[in-house]
Amino acid sequence: MSPDAIGAIRIFFLSMLPAAETSAAIPFGILTTNLSAPAILLLAFAGSTAALLIVTPLLYRFGETVARRARLFTLLLERTRIRHASRFGGAYDLALVGLIAMPQPFSGVWTGMLVAFIFGVPLRHAILLIAAGNLVSSLIVLFGVLGIINIF
Repeated sequence: MSPDAIGAIRIFFLSMLPAAETSAAIPFGILTTNLSAPAILLLAFAGSTAALLIVTPLLYRFGETVARRARLFTLLLERTRIRHASRFGGAYDLALVGLIAMPQPFSGVWTGMLVAFIFGVPLRHAILLIAAGNLVSSLIVLFGVLGIINIF
């Protein structure tokens, strides 16, 4: 297997990790492989989106199961939703995309999945919003890394 193929696999799986995501996978790919920037962007986005498509339905299913069995959990979710509903004024979609689009620690796809579940965003809608925020974040990271490299 060629070094670029191994690098591509590493980028894909690194972007699936909760702490790393595309914020670590894109700089890793730029600095350690000979792949083009669009290829690295695509691999990192695909990896984090794969994690999104695998984990989000499981999280929703697990949460629904727990909610049916544990009344306290249901009460906590309802209280959280009611308590924070006024802060967003119905702009949950924009807030969720914005949270994920900011490339900073603990504000990526994994956090977006949890926030979408807590606030009761329907599953398919949540996946689309999280993917959109992930794409924006990935582009910001890519352009930032390429800009820094061009300076030096």
